[in-house]
Amino acid sequence: MPVMAGCTEACTETPDCTVCGRPKALRGRSYPLAMGGGRCNYDCPGYDKEPWPGHIWPEEWRAHVDGNHDGCLDCDKGEAR
Repeated sequence: MPVMAGCTEACTETPDCTVCGRPKALRGRSYPLAMGGGRCNYDCPGYDKEPWPGHIWPEEWRAHVDGNHDGCLDCDKGEAR
């Protein structure tokens, strides 16, 4: 899911799961093994509990903040929050 209206830097967070202890995968994103794999995902009962994972890659957020909105969908193309 790309940067949307209302997104903040918090949308890039991957908090640790309170059930399995692994970092949660971003919602709707796949993690290749080259990126470390081993993320908490929808198979874990803790994935759909707080703390919630974000949904955008940090690089997408940085591009948005830098004014590159090619990857944005209905985002606030003004100042980053």
